[in-house]
Amino acid sequence: MVAQIREQLGLDQPLLTQAAHWYGGLLHGDFGRSILLVQSVFWATAQRLPVTAALSLYTLAVTLVVGIGAGVPAALRQNTWVDQAAMMVAMLGISIPRITTADPNKLSFRAKFLPPSADFVFGTDNLGRSLWSRTVCGARGCRSRSALPSSC
Repeated sequence: MVAQIREQLGLDQPLLTQAAHWYGGLLHGDFGRSILLVQSVFWATAQRLPVTAALSLYTLAVTLVVGIGAGVPAALRQNTWVDQAAMMVAMLGISIPRITTADPNKLSFRAKFLPPSADFVFGTDNLGRSLWSRTVCGARGCRSRSALPSSC
């Protein structure tokens, strides 16, 4: 059974042959087949493109409205509370996505949490990961991309 699947997917061939076959298909517009969706990767992407484009345009519109709406008054009233408030909102807008980044596939509401210890003041989850790091930096490790690298 496993040998048959490996043969169907071309995994029984050497790595260079697999790469050459994939890049050759790529040059002809063949992105391969999705094992999960059991369809062409091109068509799976094309089906999702309208929603992705609409979401991107909506995000761009909101960003422009908020950015110009906060930036113009801040520029007209430099070094006042209006400028400081606009800067604070901008910093929150930059920081919040990094703080709330979480991988929903790894989150579990049934996770067992261990009590605090000398090493982990806020406790750990059932895999021994610090709850402080996971709360501040998200479910994925964040040592290299966190807004708060010293706390992770």
